[in-house]
Amino acid sequence: MPNRTPPIDRPEAAAVDDSDQALQARIVELERRLADTQSDLDRALHDKADLHEAIETIDSGFAMFDRDDRLVYCNQRYYDTFPVLTAAGVVKPGVRFEDIVRGGAERGLVEAAKGRVEDYVGERMEKHRAPGEPFEYFQSRGRWIRTEERRTPSGSYVGTRTDITAFKQIEARLAELLDEQKAQLNAFAQHVPVTFSMKDREGRYVIVNRQFEQVFGINAAEIVGKTVFDLFPAENAVASKAQSDEVWQTGVASSLETDVPTANGIVRRMLVGKFPVPGADGTMIGLGGLNLDITERFAAETALRESEQRFRDFTETASH
Repeated sequence: MPNRTPPIDRPEAAAVDDSDQALQARIVELERRLADTQSDLDRALHDKADLHEAIETIDSGFAMFDRDDRLVYCNQRYYDTFPVLTAAGVVKPGVRFEDIVRGGAERGLVEAAKGRVEDYVGERMEKHRAPGEPFEYFQSRGRWIRTEERRTPSGSYVGTRTDITAFKQIEARLAELLDEQKAQLNAFAQHVPVTFSMKDREGRYVIVNRQFEQVFGINAAEIVGKTVFDLFPAENAVASKAQSDEVWQTGVASSLETDVPTANGIVRRMLVGKFPVPGADGTMIGLGGLNLDITERFAAETALRESEQRFRDFTETASH
């Protein structure tokens, strides 16, 4: 008789069907998870590419070192900041930070390291281990670099290197122009036929010209750092301070005529002018002062007024 497969009873067939469905469902779930994982991976890779692109577009050199202080990643501008070290293979992933510092110092690429390599490396590593405020240094190839470093919570290190040479050149030129302006102002102040002075916010003299020294019989070295109360009688000092306070409060120049004691106790009639000295932002940072001796003019005007009064008195008397 031929062999016949015994029929599967219904409960067993149902169990097989259920098992197939469960397996199919499991396969579908795994495929979904695999698709999600691939999507997450694609997204992560895309985000990484975006981050890489963003870091490459910044104007500063960027580098990241791991907890063992080995270079993990840097952008092209970081390589460009150290062209000699890059060409020598000193700057590359896996290299220790100290080796990069030492490589630059030993090759004479950092002005501050010349003749003192070990001291410089020690100082630089101290800053690296305890990052603080940004600092600047000068490379022997004529470039100024601004360095800023930070430690991450996980112990890694990130830092930027920014070429600020153009800024330094502008800064130097501005300093030259400022020195030129100071020299011109000083030449003007020293040769005008009036006393000239400048005071700070606390009323202390910071500049006086030669005419000031001659009129009041005091050397500039004895004047700078002092106030009117140190140099003049109290009555004159109080009046002078009141005029100064008005200019500080209003920001408007002021002038008045008054008697001023000069060298050897001689009192001269002066036209005293005071004016605000603004800073770069327009805020008043100092008080300028000019004293013009008008003694002769005042005497002539006084004599004229007295003569006119005598004439009026005479005409009134003659009319009676």
